[in-house]
Amino acid sequence: MQPSFLSRLRLGAACVAAVAVAGCSNADRSVGPSPEQQPASAPGAVIALELSQANAAVGSRIAVGIKATVPGATLGALQGVLHYDATRLHYLGQPLDAATATIVNDAQAGQGMLRLGSLNGRGLAPRTAVLVFEVAGADYAKSLNYEFQVAGTAGSRLIPISRASVVPAAAVADLQVPAEYRTLGRADWDRALAPEKVGLR
Repeated sequence: MQPSFLSRLRLGAACVAAVAVAGCSNADRSVGPSPEQQPASAPGAVIALELSQANAAVGSRIAVGIKATVPGATLGALQGVLHYDATRLHYLGQPLDAATATIVNDAQAGQGMLRLGSLNGRGLAPRTAVLVFEVAGADYAKSLNYEFQVAGTAGSRLIPISRASVVPAAAVADLQVPAEYRTLGRADWDRALAPEKVGLR
């Protein structure tokens, strides 16, 4: 019997979580093939950092979006590290999206580093994740940088992607701070991805 989509999604989310917790931060420890092993047809990803506001006042809340696209393909998974100046931005959390698991390892949030992986077997939305911060200092936008690690296409035939170009952070009109957000752990994702199984273990 083939596993259900939900089972495969939960398994994939567990893998993303394991990678995030392991704290992989360089290419040769990431999941996926090396560039020389990558299929010639696999395109590179384009990653753009989006801001709800680029010059918000100290004490304000802002949203940071991670937008990822691949020419001619749909992403199903994305893994990387968001870097920022922790004296200018304080991480507050993320909204819960039951369709896409975005596992954030915030163990080094105080040092300006969030490791995260997003997974949706049916295909990620172009804006793969939204993270919420409190502004603690000016010029925070300049400190934001995304370190791409690995990605893969959606669908039955996975094409791994191990290269990407990153566009500097900029404000976009359609990104707002979500009404609800918080730091999310494994129990939150268990309830979101398989609520009928929570409490049966």
